Amino acid sequence: MRRQGSDIPKALREELEIDEALNNGGSVLATFTAVELLAEKLPEIRWAVPGIVPEGVTLFAGKPKLGKSWAALGMCLAVASGGVALGTVQVEQGEALYLALEDNHRRLQTRLRKLLKNDAAPTGLHMAIDWPRLGEGGVDLLNAWLGAHPSTRLVIVDTLA
Repeated sequence: MRRQGSDIPKALREELEIDEALNNGGSVLATFTAVELLAEKLPEIRWAVPGIVPEGVTLFAGKPKLGKSWAALGMCLAVASGGVALGTVQVEQGEALYLALEDNHRRLQTRLRKLLKNDAAPTGLHMAIDWPRLGEGGVDLLNAWLGAHPSTRLVIVDTLA
């Protein structure tokens, strides 16, 4: 029988809380030592935009109206075309998915025309203005989309809120 929280000495109660947190639902969270970490041979970082946007999750945040959406769409265009991002950074070509969740077709079309000037739109740039929230099927849909588009190098969700 487990003792009530107030009957357990504070140090033991804290240890039990740590054990309970580590044994999260029956699966023990893995820890490692600094020695083990330094002995690991880690793969090179893969970049969507070299030196700026690495593979994995990156949060691109700032005050409103600073041009984050323009920069995000520009990076997607650069990746989809194998061009230059942010004016100077050569990127490897691949597909890109831009989830413009606060935009509409007209606004996206206007922005694309401004960014492309007279260039043709790259076929590898995919866009959506509606997507389920991550916890409401959005992650599963994204995984399915990525499975159908294995050459995807960049996915931008604008905005995460």
